[in-house]
Amino acid sequence: MGKILNEILTRPDAAVSDLNCVSDRNLKFITEWNNDPLDTVDRCIHEIIHDQALSKPHAEAVCDEHGSISYRDLDQISSRLASHLVALGLGPGDFVPLCFEKEVWNVVSTIAVLKAGAAFVPLDPAAPVVRLRALAVDVGASIVLCSQQHAGMLLPVADHIIPVDGEVIGHLPKSNLNDRPVKSTDLAYV
Repeated sequence: MGKILNEILTRPDAAVSDLNCVSDRNLKFITEWNNDPLDTVDRCIHEIIHDQALSKPHAEAVCDEHGSISYRDLDQISSRLASHLVALGLGPGDFVPLCFEKEVWNVVSTIAVLKAGAAFVPLDPAAPVVRLRALAVDVGASIVLCSQQHAGMLLPVADHIIPVDGEVIGHLPKSNLNDRPVKSTDLAYV
């Protein structure tokens, strides 16, 4: 704190961005802690979730006010939905808008889109439908994943509105897309 006050007093006309706010001691610590270069990780998040499903299948992965799901369930359920998305023709280079509140099914849908190789586009359910449609058109999306409560309002947004919940997922065939050739360099989010 003393260093910054000293700089302010000795350089009263200096811009805040020109002031040195880090003490020499703290700068030394920062340099030491960050001296090693970061390792490059060439993996996708859904692969890491799959590893957690294998090593800690019953550990809680996602929770909301209605309950939670384990890593095993997240992996299996998202694979079922991803398989359905692939059967609909989705893959790398495609965009899938997601319109959910903060809930488990939002995470399941996000992971499913990534497993399919596509990129997800979050939509704000509070936004006007005209805005949501414009966003879907901008990314060339023909499919929107959403919660049951938003399905009706989203009908004008895209050709295929897929409400996602336990009942819908329960009707999809079991699948395992963990061997699908999705690369860590594929677009994930817009």
